[in-house]
Amino acid sequence: MAKIKFVVNKNINKNTILVLVLISFALFAYFAVNTVLKTIETKDYQKIDAKITDITYHIYAQNDNNTYHYAKLSYTYNNESYENEQRLAIVFNKKPGNTMRIYVDPSNPKNVRNNFNYRLNIILTIFFLIWNIAAITAYIKKKKGE
Repeated sequence: MAKIKFVVNKNINKNTILVLVLISFALFAYFAVNTVLKTIETKDYQKIDAKITDITYHIYAQNDNNTYHYAKLSYTYNNESYENEQRLAIVFNKKPGNTMRIYVDPSNPKNVRNNFNYRLNIILTIFFLIWNIAAITAYIKKKKGE
């Protein structure tokens, strides 16, 4: 197994590293709590496959070069038809006629969990967890070096 080696810049003092640790820990806590709350809120949602009826895109602002893709979805729950729109992180293999997994609130099937935000929160939680481990390791290494 490969060993990860952390190298700390000698010009950075331990207080700077500590501030970075505190900021990144706050961000980690924010995204972790958000993920847990959304998981609890949607724990009873039913997993179903929805049919993609169209892929659309929106430009966020006039001067923005970013294009946001959305899938228009149709799905059936308890023999009733519904429609929804979900923002897509990845457009690959997403085209009209394909299916997409969604999570529907059984008490109100019009409510669908926002998979884009949910997955983004999970990714950012993991990112800041790894960042914190690296920053804490750097702090300890810097403290031992002084």
